[in-house]
Amino acid sequence: MDYRKQTIRLLALEDSPNDVERWVKLLRAAGMPPRVQHISSIETMENALKDQQWDLILSAEETPRLNAQHVLNIVAKYQQDIPVIVTLPEYNPEKTFTWLSAGARDAIPNTNEKHILHAVLRELNSLDDRRKLGTTLKSLEESNKRCQLLLASATEAIAYIHDGMHVDANAAYLELVGYDDIDDLAGTTIIDLVDQQHQAEIKQRLKKFNANASQPAIECQLAHVDGNYTFVSLQLSEAEYDDEPCIQLTLLPIPVLDQPAEKKSEIKKAPAPAPAPAPKKVTTPKQKANTKAAPAKPAQKPQKPLALDAKETFRKKVDTALQKTEQATLIFIQLDDFEILKNDYSDDGIRSLQSAAGELILKKFANAIGCQYAEDTFLLLAPGNPDKIYDQLVNLQETIENHLFGSADETITTTATIGYAVKAGDQDLAALLVDAKNAYKMALKKENPRIEQYSKEKLLQEKADDGDVQAMIRQALSQDSFHLLYQPVINITGAEEEQYEVLLRLHSPKGEVIEASEFMAAAESSSLMPHIDRWVIRQCIRQLTPLYKAGKRVKLLIHLSPLSIQDAELVGFLTGLLKASSIPADSIILQMPESVVLQQLKRVVEFSKSIESIGCQLAITRFQSDSRSMKALKHLNVQFVRFDGSFTSELSDDRDEEITEMLGQLREQNVRCIVPMVESSPTLAHLWRLGVDYAQGYYISGPMDAMDFDFG
Repeated sequence: MDYRKQTIRLLALEDSPNDVERWVKLLRAAGMPPRVQHISSIETMENALKDQQWDLILSAEETPRLNAQHVLNIVAKYQQDIPVIVTLPEYNPEKTFTWLSAGARDAIPNTNEKHILHAVLRELNSLDDRRKLGTTLKSLEESNKRCQLLLASATEAIAYIHDGMHVDANAAYLELVGYDDIDDLAGTTIIDLVDQQHQAEIKQRLKKFNANASQPAIECQLAHVDGNYTFVSLQLSEAEYDDEPCIQLTLLPIPVLDQPAEKKSEIKKAPAPAPAPAPKKVTTPKQKANTKAAPAKPAQKPQKPLALDAKETFRKKVDTALQKTEQATLIFIQLDDFEILKNDYSDDGIRSLQSAAGELILKKFANAIGCQYAEDTFLLLAPGNPDKIYDQLVNLQETIENHLFGSADETITTTATIGYAVKAGDQDLAALLVDAKNAYKMALKKENPRIEQYSKEKLLQEKADDGDVQAMIRQALSQDSFHLLYQPVINITGAEEEQYEVLLRLHSPKGEVIEASEFMAAAESSSLMPHIDRWVIRQCIRQLTPLYKAGKRVKLLIHLSPLSIQDAELVGFLTGLLKASSIPADSIILQMPESVVLQQLKRVVEFSKSIESIGCQLAITRFQSDSRSMKALKHLNVQFVRFDGSFTSELSDDRDEEITEMLGQLREQNVRCIVPMVESSPTLAHLWRLGVDYAQGYYISGPMDAMDFDFG
């Protein structure tokens, strides 16, 4: 797309409309005229998304009212395909990783305008490609519908085959071969329906089929289920069915009168397929109505082999069955080493293997709905009690392993790996299939029998073993295996208080400590942080209860994520825990970073009032002590501020007067201060002279497994 001729519709999140003008100038200078709207609130953005289509969002990481996470959440809420580029105050690889994981297309320092411009061009081109793809797919869907209507109404007999087996056919084709329904024909090969003298030629044509080469018609005899043959002209052509390449068969019956004498003679001598006992006659569809059965004994319809459903039929049957039954099991069966078998054996042998394997599976599960899902894969939906499924699958696996597959000229042996999932609640086919595939992947790692039932716990364990941090988090939540540490926060003014900051640790299945930044980023990108926050609060109250019963008065500073501040039910959850434990509410101090407070000040004000109403306290961490910080405190009832880690490293006699003045302002608002990262005796003494309330750091004590620090 030439963006110099098209207006770019841009949404921009910045502190003010004046800051947005910067991006307008950048795009105009690059020859891309933009139409820009400033995002000033959630309502502004939601209304903009409702009103029209947008091409791009440039979002500052943080503004006083909103942040980039809000923008991503709103885009996701309205399910719109709009690329979001986050602009950062400075380069930070960890923040870049976090924003990319959260769904942003890029995260770039706002000073790097050339990089931002190239990212904008890249995302606009990608968006244009996606929109064109969507239009094309829609046109394709409409074309497919028209093709289905044409196929159904076509007078020619048309069928589709994949690996030689029928997957679909129209009414004219079914009438020609004598089948009532496509489900009866599915899984049958075209070779089974033609006379022996033409089978070799058709096999070669199928094997060497080239869509780009000319494909002359084949004249052959086609078997009807009543034992009669019809002389037809068979044409092969390239097609696609159910998103997979296949071959289209078009059959034109050749009337007997139009055939040369030698062809008529061949027809008369053509052997009938067993077990039809009636004499063979050549007929066309029009002649069949006038053909009289032999007076001695009417021809009997041969018994059809067990056949799997076509995939589309299978889906429809399964959808209906799942709505009607409470107990059902989806079984995913895959033949092992199939690609190796395809290279080692003939096409006839492989087709025979597929057909025979399907029959074996249906014999073992007579009441199941089944289909051949892929070349080497079969799906079954088995109704009824799932407790007996495992033994049946073991028996099926042994049967497949001991069976001799293949054609008359070669013998093939194979094994199968099986995963299955039991329906839970109102699961549909798509959800069950995901679970069954996951079970199959777990079965691959087992010794014989390689059969596995889907289990969320087992899957989490496997993913965790493979290094999936989100899986480790989910496992830790379900098994209470997070680890809490407690770092003492001492009062250096002389008052006797016992306080600890609560720190969270996650270990891998191998016992290695996962970096906090890594697992926190994974938790935030997967919306698991509120669950972690609740877990920590619950465990902290559980640990405090025996201490209070023993007469101790301990307070805990607990970190809270931005998503938990938005959780309307968190205060009720906390209230219930406090009532059940009978510990005082002021023993819990919830703390959040200053950046979150400034971004969501209105929400934090409401939250602070809620926790104040139940008696809990509030702390702000990474406090910068600048004018914005002090202004925010006027809107909040905050009991503590924890200075940013840089505060300690920047201590000097030259700043003492400035710090003393700032501490005085905090005392006027009844806010006590905590200084972290105290690593030496001189630092602690300096803080004491300044009048700092609390100190924390490795000089005092590192994080501890238990709350047993001697504050005396």
